Amino acid sequence: MKFHREGKLTITLCLLFVVFVNAGMWLINPSMGIANIIALVLTLGLLYIILRFFRNPPRNTVPNTEHIIAPADEKVIVTGK
Repeated sequence: MKFHREGKLTITLCLLFVVFVNAGMWLINPSMGIANIIALVLTLGLLYIILRFFRNPPRNTVPNTEHIIAPADEKVIVTGK
């Protein structure tokens, strides 16, 4: 899967955050208690949301001069005319 280049810094910072939070939780409580599991689930959930936001999925479009092709998943508000 490809990611937008604008999101690389955010993804990197989020990945570092996940690593440091979970490493810190493990150093504080190495017995893998409920707090560690909660922190792991929450930080991995955050990373998943960030990765889904910045993904760049492949799109199959049919060329047509009558259509406006926009890189948006929702409604296009400005067409530039």
